[in-house]
Amino acid sequence: MVVRHDLRADPKAFVRRLEEACAIATGERPSPGRGSGDRELMIAVEGLAARKSQRQIAAAVHGEDAVAGDGFDNDSALRAQVRRLVEKARFLMRGGCLELAAGRRPKM
Repeated sequence: MVVRHDLRADPKAFVRRLEEACAIATGERPSPGRGSGDRELMIAVEGLAARKSQRQIAAAVHGEDAVAGDGFDNDSALRAQVRRLVEKARFLMRGGCLELAAGRRPKM
């Protein structure tokens, strides 16, 4: 199954279709709250689909106070964490969930 959708037209519909595709591929029902990082990952996918910056995604995930001031500078742990989160979200948006479900070792 190939997930195709115009991200700019409806980011939330894309996330729903992504969850459905992952559920079909893994044989599970979608459950965004299942894992500790699922919520944050879905926020990152929605943020990327809406063309938000990494700082805006970080604020949505960790709150405005966490990214205010020097909390989100180039070498902060928070920024590194958000970079990894965004990288995973981009991987999923490219169909990575289907590779994982097929048992292949994906290249991020």
